[in-house]
Amino acid sequence: MAQESLQNYLSHQMDPPTFLEFSAVKANFQFQCKGPCDGLCITLKYILIPLNHPNGGHGFKIIENNHAFVFLTDNELGFTHLMAPYEDLCAFCQGADLLIHDAQYTNKEYTLTKGWGHSTFEAATKLAIDAEVKRFGIFHHDFGIARTMILRLSMLFVWIRLTGTRHL
Repeated sequence: MAQESLQNYLSHQMDPPTFLEFSAVKANFQFQCKGPCDGLCITLKYILIPLNHPNGGHGFKIIENNHAFVFLTDNELGFTHLMAPYEDLCAFCQGADLLIHDAQYTNKEYTLTKGWGHSTFEAATKLAIDAEVKRFGIFHHDFGIARTMILRLSMLFVWIRLTGTRHL
């Protein structure tokens, strides 16, 4: 299933009009998944978790020397696509040194896009707070979003961490 998910993910990323058809790439790809959804690569340990997105996908936790980096893009926290529940995602991120999470929408925009596989800034920030991560970054696909909004949201997280506020 993981190799099929990876193949589908990469194939979809190459769909027109963004790039080109995956079959046009002149390379020989072998999609394989061996064993459980975690492993060891040199000194890095990596762990996968299913994401809440209508097309599936996996998030990653990379651990080295007791430092953890968690990367969760294309993950919808306000809607469950029969993937990882919020509690599992929170435990997965617990105490991470850095969490990068999908933050595509404002709460207002989300009322029109619920179920599309992307989170709000507020939901992503709440996950970072609940999981007690040390640093938090946001990820989104929309180039039209105002940089000032990203800066304001980043400052909100810093304020929450400095004041100890646990609620938005």
